[in-house]
Amino acid sequence: MVGLLGEELGTPENADALVTAWAKLFRRQVVVGSGARFVDLALIGTSEDALFNLQFLTHAFKACYVNRFLYHYRRDNATSVTTRYKPELPHQWSRLPEVMKQHIAHHSLGPDFEQALRNRVSLSVLGLGLNALQSGLAPQHVIRDIRLASMMTNDPKDRHVLAAAVRGGAEVLVTFNTRHSSLESVERFDLEVVHLDDFLLDQLDLYHAPTLRALVELVEGYESPAMTIDDLLVALARAGVPKFVDAARAKLY
Repeated sequence: MVGLLGEELGTPENADALVTAWAKLFRRQVVVGSGARFVDLALIGTSEDALFNLQFLTHAFKACYVNRFLYHYRRDNATSVTTRYKPELPHQWSRLPEVMKQHIAHHSLGPDFEQALRNRVSLSVLGLGLNALQSGLAPQHVIRDIRLASMMTNDPKDRHVLAAAVRGGAEVLVTFNTRHSSLESVERFDLEVVHLDDFLLDQLDLYHAPTLRALVELVEGYESPAMTIDDLLVALARAGVPKFVDAARAKLY
């Protein structure tokens, strides 16, 4: 609900499997007693269900989990709130961690929740970047990307990623999941597959001053909660780019 911890940070692309975005039945008396309320997306931009779940489950003493697939979330809906471009998201995004921070402090939930929130803030830049990519992508283009995925030979779960790269005319596909994007599956599209750690190392080597300045600007932008350069580097290392972090530390310190 709040963020990733420990080994979970090694595979941030699997975060969807860990969130509480599943079908739920809430006990009314707990909802009333907890004061949990859905916050308008116009205020926080996204993840209103995560905030509600945090408020509710803080007051729940027992939960029953039914391990059956009762609902399938469709990712090919070009008009859904998780797919369409949200121009105000950069301004709204910081409000969600601020509300979570207040909730964690008020209920004394402890250091694990505080660290999870810091990790959420660090990784949130990925969501902001994906939203920015949607700014010039009309719904019909999303549909074409999905159709293009049928031509791919790489791992079925990752074909939409390769299709989007081809559709966008990319030369490099940057991913954590390099083992599911073999040379044979991408060479026909004249694409190079690069792990994010190696890609960031290249940027640091070629453009070390702008890259380091970007890290500083990221830290300066985090006010709720505040973050240091070291906090950011620790979170990035846990997220799967340790080589870049080591190289950045050497240049910074």
